[in-house]
Amino acid sequence: MDPNTLCLAILLASQTFAPLPEARQELACEMAPTLIAVAEKYGFEPSVLAGLIYVESRWEPTAVSRSGACGLTQVIPRYVPETCAELKVPLTSIRVGGNSLNKWSTRRVRRNGQLVRIPRAGGMREALACYNAGYACLGSTRGTSYANAVLRYARRLDAKVQEVHDTQHVAGEEEGCAETLSTEKPWVLGNYDSQTFFPTWDAAPMLIEALPFKEGDDNAHIYLPLQARKNRSL
Repeated sequence: MDPNTLCLAILLASQTFAPLPEARQELACEMAPTLIAVAEKYGFEPSVLAGLIYVESRWEPTAVSRSGACGLTQVIPRYVPETCAELKVPLTSIRVGGNSLNKWSTRRVRRNGQLVRIPRAGGMREALACYNAGYACLGSTRGTSYANAVLRYARRLDAKVQEVHDTQHVAGEEEGCAETLSTEKPWVLGNYDSQTFFPTWDAAPMLIEALPFKEGDDNAHIYLPLQARKNRSL
């Protein structure tokens, strides 16, 4: 998964089943490369890590829970070297949260007189439950509910990723669309009133305005491709 596709999928999710304020949508897009890099480092699906962040903090970087968990991934400082202030830095929170989830994805057993780590029998569902509930995770209803919520978000986000791929594939086959979709930030498709991009709906996906691309510029926006709509002009 590339960062641009993940960004679009999160924005689409925000318009449907997982609403986010505009500032947090923008943060999610900014952090997409880091999220993917951390997920790939530990062998996770990026959608799972994105789901963890959504369920934990709704992408609020300064979030602090009643138990003292801090940042996007809601890590408790007493269990890691980082302070709460450091965990409120999005890059740090994603890195530390990913490392914590990776640790919970295994358990320690004694073999031949030595402690070794092996994958948890319950896979990612069990790892997520333990991330939430700690060592009580196997018998924790709270942990199980948390894991189900994260994985449900991940499945639905993966569906949005596929929707983005399908829309870009269809649009890219139309004349004039391929150049637009290969820009440096392909989710930025141009000004809404411009005829330069997608002059007809026959050659374009349906677009909806999501959030400003540049502060103070009322014309340049990020647009989300949703679905083809025929025989309608801009």
